[in-house]
This record gives sequence, C-alpha cells and structure tokens, in this order.
Amino acid sequence: MSGILVRSIGCMVLIGWGYGLKRIGILKKEYKEVFGKILMYIILPAAFIANFSNFQKDEHLLVYFLLGLGANLLMIGISYRMAGKMKPEDKALYILEGSGYNIGAFTIPFISAFFEPAAVVITSLFDIGNSIMCTGGTFSMAKGFMHRGEDSKGRIQEFFKNLISSIPFDTYIVMLFLSLAGISLPDGVNQMCSMIGAPAIVITMIMIGVTFEVELEKGEIGEISRILIMRYSIGILLGLMIWFLIPISPLAKKALVICVLAPATSTSPTFCHLCGCRPSIYGAVSSLTVPISLALDMILLYCWN
Repeated sequence: MSGILVRSIGCMVLIGWGYGLKRIGILKKEYKEVFGKILMYIILPAAFIANFSNFQKDEHLLVYFLLGLGANLLMIGISYRMAGKMKPEDKALYILEGSGYNIGAFTIPFISAFFEPAAVVITSLFDIGNSIMCTGGTFSMAKGFMHRGEDSKGRIQEFFKNLISSIPFDTYIVMLFLSLAGISLPDGVNQMCSMIGAPAIVITMIMIGVTFEVELEKGEIGEISRILIMRYSIGILLGLMIWFLIPISPLAKKALVICVLAPATSTSPTFCHLCGCRPSIYGAVSSLTVPISLALDMILLYCWN
C-alpha cells in the first residue's frame, strides 16, 4: 500500500508543480499544445508498442470496445434528458460535458503507472469505442439536437478523418492486429519504446496543473454542480455494474471502472465553443473533472490494495 500512496502523492505533487510554475510565469497555459503534441505523437504511441509486448488474447476484447461506445451513448441520452427544455446551446453543453472520457491524455498514463501492461490494452480497447464518439460523434449529435442543419455527410467525413489521423489510435490498431496475428516486435524495440513511453504520467500531470483554471460567474455554480453530479453519479453506477455484473477478470474490472470515472475530454471545450455554449460553464466543468476523477481514482486504489 505504501507504494500506491507514494505514487498517488507524486501525481498530486506534479499537478501542484505544473500549476505553481504557471502562476509564477515559468510555464504558460499555451504550453499545453506542446505538452499535448509530445504526449500524443511520441510518448503514447511508444507506450502502446511497449505494452503490447506482453499481449495475451482476451475473449472479452469486443466487450471492452462496446462498453466504451455504450457508456458514451448512455451519457448522451441522460444528458439530453437532464437538459429538458433548455435552450439548444445549453442542451449541447450538457451533452458534450456530460459524456465522453479523457482516456488517452489522462487515464492511460494513470493506468500505466499503477497497473500491469495488460490493463493499458484493456483501457485502449475501451477508448476505441469512446473515441468514436469523442472525436466527432457526440459533436455531430449535439449539433443535430440544435437543429442547425449542417451537412450530415460532411460531418461524417470529418469524423472519420479525425479518427484515422490520430497517431495513438493508428498505433494501437496496428499493434492490436499484429498481436492478434501472433507477430511480435524485437525485444530491443520494445525496450526502447518502454523508455520513451515512461514519462507519460509525468507529462500528463504537469499538463493538468498548467491547464487547470476555474472561472465562475455568479449564478452559474448550481448549473455546474448539476452537470458534475450527473456525470459522476452515472459514472459510479456504471462502475458498480461493471464490478458486480460483468464476468471479466479483476484487472479488467479495475481498468474499466477507472475509465468510466475519467475526466471530460480535452476536445469538449472546443466543441462547446463551436456550439455557442457559455465559456464560464464548460471551462469550469472541464477543469473540475480532473481533480474529481483523480481523487476518485486514488480512493479506488486505496480500496483495492
């Protein structure tokens, strides 16, 4: 347990450092673009390659994918119902901030720091289903609910373009097919990729600290709280269902429970902006989901060890 506690404290220290360095002007919020590109184009692809070195075929691979897709669709439906008769842009806000999970930039680095490599593979399969929605699917649905009459064919093409152009996604798919075919990379390649992918958790936590910012306007705290309570109440219920109802390995259950408690996606603020949502609300919700998810993950780690 002491090892888990030390690493948990280390995560919080890194976030604090990132935030502190931003406050004193050494790091700037704009640096998230640099951090994000290093993470997405170098570190995560290398980490995926290294984690597949111990890949074992799992009969539940399709289940993990469907859970990622299904959890998003469920949250979209609940978010839409919760929005009720609100203005179209507020419905879009609920849908975009209430659904979607930041797996690549938050959960996978966290999982890789605390669990064995097989958990990263499980998490990545969940993220394939999740990414189908987060990279454009949810945005297209939100725009559709707003009745803005955009060309649906163009949205679908843009969605698949974004999905296929994701380097981590492409790397994962290639490694999955190679592993299912029984093809393994040389040990030297795996060792090199393991070294390159190791800083994932460090970069992620510093980036969270640098980007953390909450600006609340009077009268909006209630609405922000409503979205957060909805998101995490359903996330906890999904976690309980995964833990008690789905017959999969304990490791898979742990990885998937952490997935459904992940923060809002990094793309949700951009999509909210495009839908004309209120910045003070979607900015606050996106920022607050990070410490909430991290706190829940730490509690889970304590209970599991």
